[in-house]
Amino acid sequence: MEAILILHAAIVGGIIGSAVGKLGIPQNWLNNLCEYPRTVKWIESLGEVCVSRYETLRTTLAE
Repeated sequence: MEAILILHAAIVGGIIGSAVGKLGIPQNWLNNLCEYPRTVKWIESLGEVCVSRYETLRTTLAE
């Protein structure tokens, strides 16, 4: 049951984070983020890669 609650919290956190961005997340939450071995920097890099690939795909489909 605990694993399901953690999974749900992660999904909700991801949805809310995508809506409000990093600036909308309290700093103390970011400071205590533990997604070992991932860090806030790793998550930011992943977001940048996702945006870049989305923009490339969107441009390709528009041609």
